Amino acid sequence: MQAQLPQQRSGDSNRTDALAGSVGSSGPVSQEIRLTRREIQVLRLMAIGLQNKEIGAVLSITEGTVKSHVHKIVSKLAVSSRKEAIAQVLSKFL
Repeated sequence: MQAQLPQQRSGDSNRTDALAGSVGSSGPVSQEIRLTRREIQVLRLMAIGLQNKEIGAVLSITEGTVKSHVHKIVSKLAVSSRKEAIAQVLSKFL
């Protein structure tokens, strides 16, 4: 199965900026969390159900590099799994 990176629509750049700027915000005190562009790409591919090996193939990076990005995403979002990371971001931006 060969997957393609989801295309950004013209209005998506604002969503990406918001994602990079405020993931993990809660309550009256906003905690700003910065994800790199690559981490956002990996997170998007995780959200559409791709596994690490598939994400690596799409982004032309090794599976180990994908695992590193996933670990950083999970850590930055202060969650315990990739599923929780996806759920947190989807709940904030849908």
